[in-house]
Amino acid sequence: MNSRRDFLRVTTLVGAGLSIPLVSRTARAAEPIRIGLPAALSGSVAQYGIQAKRACELFGKEINARGGVLGRPLEFLYEDTGGDPATAVRKAQKLVEKDGVKFLTGVVLSSEALAVSAKCPEWKALFMSTINGVGTLTTKQFHRYFFRVNTSGPMGARAVSLYLTESPMKRFYGLGSDYAWGRDSIGSFEGQMATAKKEIVGKDFSPVGTKDFASYIAK
Repeated sequence: MNSRRDFLRVTTLVGAGLSIPLVSRTARAAEPIRIGLPAALSGSVAQYGIQAKRACELFGKEINARGGVLGRPLEFLYEDTGGDPATAVRKAQKLVEKDGVKFLTGVVLSSEALAVSAKCPEWKALFMSTINGVGTLTTKQFHRYFFRVNTSGPMGARAVSLYLTESPMKRFYGLGSDYAWGRDSIGSFEGQMATAKKEIVGKDFSPVGTKDFASYIAK
């Protein structure tokens, strides 16, 4: 009898012990996967942030209708950065530390991306870039928490340069947006044209949000 009681007691304890992690796994499976978008939803580049938000809303709706990811629904959290790097860092930090986000995306400007990416190793949050073109994100400032799914500005500049190197044209004028992506792209193009023994006769950088380019075209 004692052996039988001991067996039942041990069996009950083991069963109880096994049920705890099972319940815990079930609870975790129901928790949403939170993805943060510190995006420019206002200001001169808001069209890109709004596009990113709409894409995430559509994607989240489709994935959640299929049962989510590994049984967990996707939840997108949005913060407006206004296209300002300092604001982007502050909003991204809020998403990570207060809202429990482990994934960041939707950052519009390369200047914002550089600022946010620099903090991701500290936050241990993954940053997935979808539009940011500045090359240093995947060269000098690359780290294990950053991923890029788009081409960079220098990659595009190199493709154009390879074509122009073999063309009869010898003199060029560079025009780029006045922030990290534009300056990085023009710098890359300028260097590759110099290697090809061709001349950059001038360059200008228009402010972000410029709509009237008449003065630049006149040059």
